[in-house]
Amino acid sequence: MSSPQKTALIIGANGYIGGAVARAFARASYLTLGLVRSNSSDPLGDLTAYNIRLVIGAASNVSAAVTSIQSCTRTFDLIVIATEDRSLSHFEGTIELVCALAKLSNGAGIKPLVIFSSGCKDYGPGDLDGASNMKPHTEETSLKAPPSLMPRTLNALKFLEYPDLFDAVITRPTNVHGYSSSYYGLFIDLALAAKEKHTRLMLPGDPRTIMHSVHVDDCAEAYLAIAEHPDRKQVAGEIFNISPGQKYETLNRVASALQKVFQLENGVDCIAQELSPANVLFAWSQWVGSEKIRELTGWKDTRPMFAEDMWRYRREFEKAVRDKDVTLLRLRSRFEGAIKQLVSATEA
Repeated sequence: MSSPQKTALIIGANGYIGGAVARAFARASYLTLGLVRSNSSDPLGDLTAYNIRLVIGAASNVSAAVTSIQSCTRTFDLIVIATEDRSLSHFEGTIELVCALAKLSNGAGIKPLVIFSSGCKDYGPGDLDGASNMKPHTEETSLKAPPSLMPRTLNALKFLEYPDLFDAVITRPTNVHGYSSSYYGLFIDLALAAKEKHTRLMLPGDPRTIMHSVHVDDCAEAYLAIAEHPDRKQVAGEIFNISPGQKYETLNRVASALQKVFQLENGVDCIAQELSPANVLFAWSQWVGSEKIRELTGWKDTRPMFAEDMWRYRREFEKAVRDKDVTLLRLRSRFEGAIKQLVSATEA
């Protein structure tokens, strides 16, 4: 007799990581629901093409969200939170929603696994490449997130306070790339601008800045590896970093790849600057270890790092632009001012 189909709810399925996670669980034959705020969240059908059922709802209206979700299923084996809203009201609403859904599942004899997506910036920036006695950040590293991220860092840990309702896991992925490439797409945007205007590309960061980014599909498969681990007790209450197994790349290596792939005849400069909100992508140096999840679950990353296959990531990014990828458009809207400032610096 076959086992019943497992169910997964991805809160924030229309986001960059959330979408990849939803697709990973759908590929693994989970009945996968994606909680999104509107019908316009999947304009290209990228999620529904994977038979991911989109449910309209938000943490700001828990009762309405629960009603919408219950129209599809009343129980969940897995709930993933992959939203970018860091406000206290959103967090409190998400906790309330997860607890409500967990209670419904408990009533059917199911204790869900809940995975909350935080990030490796919880540890704060690290050393530059070549620093003496440098070590990767691990799950034991002290939490030193910048003020803008500290609420997420601390609120994430509160999910560990409900062991009677659900088993919780906190993930801390590095930056992610691939397809629209999230924040790393800014490198490609700037390179395209420099090529079009025949100017020198200026990257506001020390060439020794450590760039440690994992492919978004590898990241999503790490979530699946946690959920599929045969001994729930070994993952419950744990924190897992998600990072590439290769040591890392540097800003200088990324700059060299950009110059080669985009044929930037005027070259690329990396200009060391103090870390600020405007240059965090280029000046935030961080090496993150992920031996814990690898040793426990057997997960490993298999896709190339960003600079390693820049040709591929350029093609994927340009396709995302042509397709008007919703995650790319959302990111460009948020950072429109910063992008203009960086392009202006390139033109100077």
